[in-house]
Formats: sequence, C-alpha cells, structure tokens
Amino acid sequence: MSGTELPVLEPERIERMRAHVMDVVAEDAEDARRRRRRVRAAFAGAAAAAVVVVGGVGVGLGGLAGTSGGSDSMTSSDSGAAEGPTSRSDAGGAAADEEVAPDAELPTSSTVVTTGSMSVEVDDVREAVTAIRVFVAQREGRIDGESIESGTQGSASLTVRVPAGAVEALRRELDELGGPASVFLERTDEAATIADVDARIASLETSIRRLRAIIAESSSTRDLLDAEAQLTQRQSDLEALQAQRRVLRDQTSLATIEVLVVPRDTARSVEPGEGFVGGLTRGWNALVATVDGIVAFAGLVTPWLVPAGLVAAVVLWLRRRRARA
Repeated sequence: MSGTELPVLEPERIERMRAHVMDVVAEDAEDARRRRRRVRAAFAGAAAAAVVVVGGVGVGLGGLAGTSGGSDSMTSSDSGAAEGPTSRSDAGGAAADEEVAPDAELPTSSTVVTTGSMSVEVDDVREAVTAIRVFVAQREGRIDGESIESGTQGSASLTVRVPAGAVEALRRELDELGGPASVFLERTDEAATIADVDARIASLETSIRRLRAIIAESSSTRDLLDAEAQLTQRQSDLEALQAQRRVLRDQTSLATIEVLVVPRDTARSVEPGEGFVGGLTRGWNALVATVDGIVAFAGLVTPWLVPAGLVAAVVLWLRRRRARA
C-alpha cells in the first residue's frame, strides 16, 4: 500500500486518534497499579490473619499446658482435640496418619522455593548413585546434573530435582545408604514475586487486546505505526514475564538438592598394630616421636647454657679463692 492511496485525514482527527491511543496506554498503566495495590492489600490481610491464628494457637496451647504437665499434657491435648468439632478431629487424624507413614510426602506451599545440599559416605559409590536414580524416578523427579569420578575410590556429585515434599524422604534414603547424612536446606517464600508477576501478565494481556483492537480500527499510517510499536514492546514484555513465571513454577514444584556421595574412609575403621607390620609401624612411630622429643628438648635447653656456664664459672672461682686463703 503506497502513501498516495491513503485518505487524507484532518489534523484534528489525527490528534483525536493519538489522544485515544495515549488514553488506552494510561488506562493500562492505571490497571497495573490497581492490581499491584490489591495484591499488596491481600498479602497484608493474609499476614494479619496469620498473626491472629498463631496467637490463638499459642493461647490454646498455653491453656492446655497449664492444666497438666509432662506426658499428661500431651494426653489432655489429644483428648481435647478428639472432643472438639468434627473438622478438628479430621485434621488431627490426618496429622496422625502423617506420623504413622514416615515415607509420605510432606505438604508444602506452592510459593516456597527449596534448595540445599546433602552429603553421605557410602561403601560403594556407584551402587549408591543407582539407588538415588531409582528414588528420584519413583518420586517423578529428575537429575539435572551428574558427575562421577573414575576409580574405586571416586566420589559422585548429583543435582537432584524432587518434589519439595520428598526432601525429607531423600534424606532418609541417604541415611539408609551410608549412615547419617550431612544436610543443609534453605526455603524462600516467593509469594510476593509470583503474585506481582501474575498481575503484570494479566495487565499486559489486557493491554495487548486493546492495542490489537485499535490497530484493526486505525485508518492513519502514523497511528498504526505507533500502535504496532506499543504492541511489539508489550508482547516482548509479556514473553519475558511468562518465562519468569515458568521458572518460578519449576522452582516451587521441584526442590533443587546438590547430593555429594563420597567413599567411606576404610582406613579409619581398621585398628593399626595387628601382626608384625602393625608392631613395626607402632615402633617406628615411637622412635620418631622420641627423637623429635629429644631434639625439641635440646632446642629448649640451649639458650640456658650460657647463663648456666657463667654461674658455674663464678662458683668455681669462689671455691678456689677460699681454698688458697
């Protein structure tokens, strides 16, 4: 389409169309600000409600503790829960089921990001790595990274992604493979970030729909170009926010745990000194320790030889003088 084929528009009409586009952009910005204010207000209300609930629970526990002590207080709290409303007894039963079934996944918030590291010593590194792979597959997780050193004494490092509720089960699995595992966990609540991203995505989607409607109705080349530029920018921003939301969803649904598997130090579990070689080793170590002690003692005494020699010379001179007298 060439420029000569376009109808000639009056300056007033062009100005009205430009003002309309600017009004739409201003409305989009105002909608985004209102959404953010509503999100902040909702989180403030949720935080206040959480404080009230925690305070009520603390008062209830304090009352139960005041009526009895020790194991009796636990019994009375259980009976009180049983005598309460049906909803409380159901909640108590669910908690009891979780305690009875230690392998069950713990409930976690959909806005919490769990990261951490675990390390364990095992007798067979490759066998332990195979067991970890099976565990992750059973929990519908995945292994994002894996590094295994060659040799019988090589260690292994794995980046394990499992559901956040299965982190405790992973720790128990490592305990069974090689003993108590060293564990470091960090949990971060990203609720505010997720809510902000969702609000911005909704605002941009609304803005894009409005701009497409303006483009469809536009009869001016300049207004059309302005609207298309605004549309391109908003689509780019929307794609970036959607990618950020996918990353957040992946981080909250699957915990990221760095697992280090190292071979057990078998030399520490063997008692030295058994047989001729053990006796020879102990004897050599004792000889080295003795020589080292003698050398250290000589170094300690050497600075005192000069003053001791002067004192001895004075004593001998006095004795000889008395003998002559």
